[in-house]
Amino acid sequence: MGQFFSKEEKAAKEKEKKAAMKSSLQEAEQKVIYIEFCHAQQEAHDKAARMHPVKIHHTPEQRESRTIKAEKTAAALMNPYREEIAKKHSISVEYLADILKTGKEQEWPDGLEAPPEEE
Repeated sequence: MGQFFSKEEKAAKEKEKKAAMKSSLQEAEQKVIYIEFCHAQQEAHDKAARMHPVKIHHTPEQRESRTIKAEKTAAALMNPYREEIAKKHSISVEYLADILKTGKEQEWPDGLEAPPEEE
């Protein structure tokens, strides 16, 4: 005999499942996800800057307009990256946002700066 759940019960079970998943990731895994996101964010900003370059001969208004367009484009480019990272690590986009918030608050390294060279 099967048991049937209402939509509310299914939603509650899904929330419990997400909460369990959230607590199951170790901090090291969260840091890996954070670094991966930072790299994706940098790539999105680089692509947006190539799409809307700011030239020296532009007027200040044109420069500001191009900068705003580049920021909007970078934000739009981040959506697929965000979903891809969440899917790759089997986490929700909301949990990814929590990881990013924690990473910024705790000032985790983003992996973008080059390591110091040893002599």
